[in-house]
Amino acid sequence: MSQIDNLLEKLKKYFHRLSGPNYVRLMDTPHAWGSLFDEQIMPHSFKRPQEFAVAIIEIIKKARYRCDISSLNSPDADWRKIILQAIDNGLSKKIGRTRPTQFRFPFGQSPTVFLDRLSAVETGSFDYIAFKDELLKLIQSRAQDWELMPEIWIGRFFRLDEGMVNSFIKNLFPDFLPINYTRMTWNHTKIIAVDGVESLVGGHNVNMDLFRNYPPVHDVSVIVHGAAALDAQCYLNEMWLCNSDLLKKEYFDVKSMSWQISSELQGKPEDPL
Repeated sequence: MSQIDNLLEKLKKYFHRLSGPNYVRLMDTPHAWGSLFDEQIMPHSFKRPQEFAVAIIEIIKKARYRCDISSLNSPDADWRKIILQAIDNGLSKKIGRTRPTQFRFPFGQSPTVFLDRLSAVETGSFDYIAFKDELLKLIQSRAQDWELMPEIWIGRFFRLDEGMVNSFIKNLFPDFLPINYTRMTWNHTKIIAVDGVESLVGGHNVNMDLFRNYPPVHDVSVIVHGAAALDAQCYLNEMWLCNSDLLKKEYFDVKSMSWQISSELQGKPEDPL
């Protein structure tokens, strides 16, 4: 039995996909192999954001049917600019669209959200709110030049309160296990994928300080062309099916030109693929 067979056996009851051959390109940071681990590696790290920016732009701007962008956190100011520019470039291309391109933005929300303010657990972090605001401004200023108005969904995948309460109880009463025991959880995927054919998947979040500050993040992501790109989006499909106790969904309403929250979003967005 191969190691893949062993892994499949252990994953039997969980969502998983096994694809065939794919084209894969590795992207690692800080890409300073053989160098001493000190501040001399920073020139290597400073080069990496541009490489990732080019890769992200090239993927997003090809979107015709569906584009997914997921991360642990909402993009910071630097990555928002890159992502929104790529969206604008892609939607401005006349490629014969007959239906809106769908964008899905599932982000996580970890306990660090409380560093913004206590109410941020309900409204989202500063970067989450800023991303929605800047998306709205992009639509207002550029939509007239797009082939079709896109369909946009954004969400926060997390559960914090119950996990914090159970953690507190467990510390007080180590031998007591609540009936509805749960832990804190939040999205930790990092996926940028389009139309089931190309994706950037791995360990890198869309936070520029991870590239520019010392010590820089040591991580690996891969650009995938092939069936595994679709597998990544199928995984996100499973997340979007979750109830509101895990996933707080919002969508951009074209008629009112505003973000809307509705209790009737189960099973949405529909799959254009």
